[in-house]
Amino acid sequence: TPSGVFSNLVLFNGTNGSDPAAPLFLAADGDFYGTTAKGGTGNQGTIFKMSHSGGLTLLANFHGTNGANPMGGLVRGPTGYFYGTTWAGGANGVGEVFAWSKAIGVSNLYSFSGTDGSHPFGGLAAGSGGNVYGTTYQGGANGFGTVFELTPSNTLQTLVSFSLTNGAFPLGLVQSPGGLLYGATFAGGTNNFGSVFVVTTAGSLTTLASFAIANGANPQATVLLGTDGFLYGTTVQGGADGKGVLFRVSTNAT
Repeated sequence: TPSGVFSNLVLFNGTNGSDPAAPLFLAADGDFYGTTAKGGTGNQGTIFKMSHSGGLTLLANFHGTNGANPMGGLVRGPTGYFYGTTWAGGANGVGEVFAWSKAIGVSNLYSFSGTDGSHPFGGLAAGSGGNVYGTTYQGGANGFGTVFELTPSNTLQTLVSFSLTNGAFPLGLVQSPGGLLYGATFAGGTNNFGSVFVVTTAGSLTTLASFAIANGANPQATVLLGTDGFLYGTTVQGGADGKGVLFRVSTNAT
């Protein structure tokens, strides 16, 4: 609470999921929706719903063919479905984009094959017109990950293949009201300690910042777009004590 009182709402025990790695999504119905990277009936992850009081409902189990090990959270698309990605599983074992609804359960929308990306790590951004946007941590033309667009007809277009100099191993996206896509990479950039970038929906990438240890190194989560128009994030290393930093980047690259 704001006064500092701490309460456990849910304790994961394997059966109801384990190893949640992504933030929760607060839906219009007032409940939180999320994923666990492991646990469930096949120990390959789950989708769950949680009330404010901590009541947990298991909504789906991943078992490989319908995806495995979701590392990113869920986003609600214009159709009302929840969309997400899995690190592994799918038709080729290297991850997928899925949709979930109470009526259909988990539906595999697209399975990655490597050349078009592999092992998506972060969540998706729901764009206008039913398109969703995301990243793959690896794969693509150079093996350092991609930014992709998936249309309502489940056609995938690779917008960016990272090349180390412009970043490597992207961590998810956030979309601005103007439609621009912002994110961070774990490595690559000018100094190979990661970067913050912006991509247009046409696939033009601009590096906004490259980390250099003193200002942080190796972000492990995507950025947040604040109401003040700045991007906020964290790195797991670097800074004055080498233990990571909290940073702010303006969208004009300061």
